[in-house]
Amino acid sequence: MKETYIQYDCSTELADLISSNLTISQMRRTMFHVDDIYSRVPKLSFALQNSDKESIYSKLKHILESYKGNVSWTLQYPKTKKHSSRKLYVIIPLKIANMGLLERGFADIQDYNKNTEIGFLGDEYEDFCKQAINDVKHLSAYIKSNMDW
Repeated sequence: MKETYIQYDCSTELADLISSNLTISQMRRTMFHVDDIYSRVPKLSFALQNSDKESIYSKLKHILESYKGNVSWTLQYPKTKKHSSRKLYVIIPLKIANMGLLERGFADIQDYNKNTEIGFLGDEYEDFCKQAINDVKHLSAYIKSNMDW
């Protein structure tokens, strides 16, 4: 079912914040699809080029996990594909991270299957998508105010 729910397009707000303050080697800029908000649970995958990237990832994870919004968030580090050096981190709702899909061999967030998320969340899938989308603008502001770029 396609539904446009949002009044303000914040789908790239977090990506814009991160890319304007850090050096990105790769990023999927949209956290969700504005024209079909139920196509996937909001998440942002990216990789940094900064020399101190491990400390940046660590600080970002701490900030994400201290945020109090509609849903809990985390930074997850998925495995790389066998024939790729790509290592993308994922800002993702904790509930989705806890599904364990990345530990089951998914190489990166592009391999996520929305049907798996729908199957896990069941009837709460659409409400969960709305709650996570409602968090994005405030989560971005929270990161901006707590991250020492």
